[in-house]
Amino acid sequence: MASGVAGVAPSSAMPLPPRPAPALGAAAGVVQAPRTPPQRPQPSTTSVCTPLSSSGVRQGTPRKALAPEIAELVVQAAADTADAVVAKNQWKRVNDLFLSLRTKSDKFDKAKLRARLAADPSLITTRVSTRLDGRHRDGFTLLHTAAECGHTAAIETILEFDEAPRAIWSVDLQGRTPLHIAAEAGKLRACRLLKEAMIQNGQSPVGASAPVDLSGLTPAAWNARAESALRSKPRVNQEELTDRSALKELLFAPGDPGVLPATPFQTRSGGAVQVFGISDAPGWRVSMEDAHCAYSPLPGHADTGLCLFAIFDGHGGAFSARFAASQIGRRIAEHPATKSFPLDPGALSQALVDVILALDQDLAAQPVMQPTPKYRAEDASGATVLVALTTPTHLLVANCGDSHGVLLRADGQGFVPIAVASPHSPQLEAEAKRIHMAGHRVENGRVDGNLAVSRAIGDFQFKTPGVAPENQAVSPVPEVKIIPRTMKDEMLFMACDGIWDVMTEDDIAAFAMRARPEAGYQAPSELTQFCDSIIMEACVERCSGDNVSAIAVSMLHTSSQSSSQLARRIDFGEESEDAAT
Repeated sequence: MASGVAGVAPSSAMPLPPRPAPALGAAAGVVQAPRTPPQRPQPSTTSVCTPLSSSGVRQGTPRKALAPEIAELVVQAAADTADAVVAKNQWKRVNDLFLSLRTKSDKFDKAKLRARLAADPSLITTRVSTRLDGRHRDGFTLLHTAAECGHTAAIETILEFDEAPRAIWSVDLQGRTPLHIAAEAGKLRACRLLKEAMIQNGQSPVGASAPVDLSGLTPAAWNARAESALRSKPRVNQEELTDRSALKELLFAPGDPGVLPATPFQTRSGGAVQVFGISDAPGWRVSMEDAHCAYSPLPGHADTGLCLFAIFDGHGGAFSARFAASQIGRRIAEHPATKSFPLDPGALSQALVDVILALDQDLAAQPVMQPTPKYRAEDASGATVLVALTTPTHLLVANCGDSHGVLLRADGQGFVPIAVASPHSPQLEAEAKRIHMAGHRVENGRVDGNLAVSRAIGDFQFKTPGVAPENQAVSPVPEVKIIPRTMKDEMLFMACDGIWDVMTEDDIAAFAMRARPEAGYQAPSELTQFCDSIIMEACVERCSGDNVSAIAVSMLHTSSQSSSQLARRIDFGEESEDAAT
């Protein structure tokens, strides 16, 4: 699933110095690492979900494609580590050196290390293995070890040598640079030294050029992962938390491939009938569980002007969200209510309910969702659903969960935000009553003390076979609002709870008014840039701890226009019956 923030130069915009060919040094397990970090390729399309077979088995992984250069470097690192294991006769001469970096700094002899490295500089890129000593980590160099221990004196000494530029960008068997290791370990001073050395070596390790490991994570993302684990502890160490916040400032910049990846706005916008823009990012979460889709128009509905926009906020994994995003457009387009003209808002409302309930049933039938007598289901994920259908005369919004949206309507002096969805929480009286009637409980504002939403597709551990959908503890039944469109309507804004956790409806209206183009929001680039600004505000400025996804749809037309007139007036993309996603 493509995710990103436009307006940030992609990594390809910064030319990279040529990478020197790997070469073995004097000591066993020595590799000359690149002077520049490998780059993850930018996506060329905006696929909304992992491809699924007819049986629902995943065909591939949700990870973004890894740069071949990263894999090549890891293979080389593995070969060098294997050489070190084989060359046991050389092991004793380096073992004490690596172990010395794990001693307390006040007992460390900096002059001794300098003399040792001056006598044999190849030691700087020598690798170690747990096979030789369980206190080491596979593929680590001296700089990796010093970074993990936060041994700033050793780092400063190593950086004095000509071999340092190669060591700075060297990777372990997981594709991680020493900066990755220091960030994960929370070593603030070590990160400062390594970052400055990388910059002096020709490229900044933050933003779009941040190094990416085999798991797709950057140093900033590793720090975020560790900070999330720290905050989840019953008793939080405030000093550690302060260091983690400082590391976030040090290591993060917009465009970071692991937090706010940069992608061209053209891959996240379009619309032959109603133009739209999309922005989404993992944020400070390790994985991206949101999915989205946008059809303008729906397949087979160029004549009716029927469009669909949806956000699926996954939890417990991304499978449910991606499955729904891959299915809902076709299902709505094939529903009988969308085949008759003029379109009936009431019938379309029921179509949304029918399709979302069918998605829940089909999701339950996926092999990964089915437990066996001996084992639990491979996947126990769920997803909230926020779907908007637009006709030339009406806006219909179906909501199941805690995502939210607003219709921005001009009032002469600004925008009035009109809520188009009502979030579902276990703390609401009606929702709590249904949960208790289903034999479950509300604890700490969550279903069974676990799930923070009271309606969602998936989440079958909270659903009882044979019980009607409307009576389930976690119900898949959406609420649908039908809103007549007016000439004052300008934008529909939809977002997951990662944004609404830190922003209000009035915040969105104020942001939209400040950035409003003179002629209103009409171009895809304008809508995408607006979504980008919201993502940046929610994730970076207000520190939302969740994935962040947003869709903005231009609503600029009069309700009396026919669909063909609308298509001619708002013509910012190729007219097509295919989904723009």
